[in-house]
Amino acid sequence: MSEKEQKKVDKKVSKFMKSIRGFLIEKSGSVRPEWECTLLLLETYLEEFLMFSIEIEKLENIITIGRNGEQPHSFFNARDKAAIRIEGLLKSLGCTFKEAAKMDVIEPKLEESPLDIFVKNKIEKR
Repeated sequence: MSEKEQKKVDKKVSKFMKSIRGFLIEKSGSVRPEWECTLLLLETYLEEFLMFSIEIEKLENIITIGRNGEQPHSFFNARDKAAIRIEGLLKSLGCTFKEAAKMDVIEPKLEESPLDIFVKNKIEKR
């Protein structure tokens, strides 16, 4: 992998991880120390996934000859395993659409304006 490609991967990973951390902060107020290992694994598998995707694009032939005959290049299997791990980690952090819907965090909670608070207090006191 060239230096240019590595920088591109690093930039994508950094941007993605920043958005994941932002989501977690929005959801829970902070990124808890016990989540750091999960985030490190997510970052590692995402980098692997992107690197394998770049290498697959470079392949002249996606089929290799093994002792069992023709089979897809081993990069495909490695990339697919990384994708499965990424999905599992995203689910565990509540970052998939389905998981976010279960936890009711899809819509960000907006702060109430002073007028809303005033009206709410007046109605509740009646």
